[in-house]
Amino acid sequence: RYLAAALVMAFAVPAMADTLTIGTASGGNHFPWGGHATTYTRDRFQQVYDSDEFSGPVTITGISFTVYIEGEFQAADYEVRLSTSANDVNSLSSTFDDNVGSDDQLFDDFSLSGNPGSVGTAWTITGTGFAYDPTQGDLLLDVLVSNQGSSPSRRVYFDAMNGDANGLFSRMHDFGTNFDDWGLVTTFTYNTEVVPLPSAAGLGLVLLGGLAVVRRIRRRR
Repeated sequence: RYLAAALVMAFAVPAMADTLTIGTASGGNHFPWGGHATTYTRDRFQQVYDSDEFSGPVTITGISFTVYIEGEFQAADYEVRLSTSANDVNSLSSTFDDNVGSDDQLFDDFSLSGNPGSVGTAWTITGTGFAYDPTQGDLLLDVLVSNQGSSPSRRVYFDAMNGDANGLFSRMHDFGTNFDDWGLVTTFTYNTEVVPLPSAAGLGLVLLGGLAVVRRIRRRR
């Protein structure tokens, strides 16, 4: 009985939580969380991430950004969505909806105001788990902004890979000029499910069968 329980535990591997940071900070940027250029529409921001950064299928449970310059959030309502992008890094369309994949999902929605913390503080959005398979395409972060208050006197900036992200990510937005081949350094928290190999499961069944045979032999003695 105890051997059987141990074998079940050995071959039933639980989901494991991990993090992945995409990009290396070379400066800071305040789009979309810290404000905007007042001459633009300022209601949608998209950033797409290279699928090659993910080693396999994951369920994303958190998205984090690190404070680069301390300041205030842009007071507004935010809707954060994830999908497998219909377009690749450096190929986003200026028609936002054309970038959204068929698996589009609301990750979280919330209101923001105030100060997220001092320099180096990680600010995390924890939302509904999004199942992402990198073999199906790049990952799209889609942020819709509404009910904006006045611009903060001192905007918060988050870590960004400015100038050129070397294909790691790119962004499309209406907070300033439409396209940038760089963007915010982003950390994803995710779960992976490790599935037992068929050969391992087969070995477990063989061992259990052998144990049963041994027990029958002992009973006959």
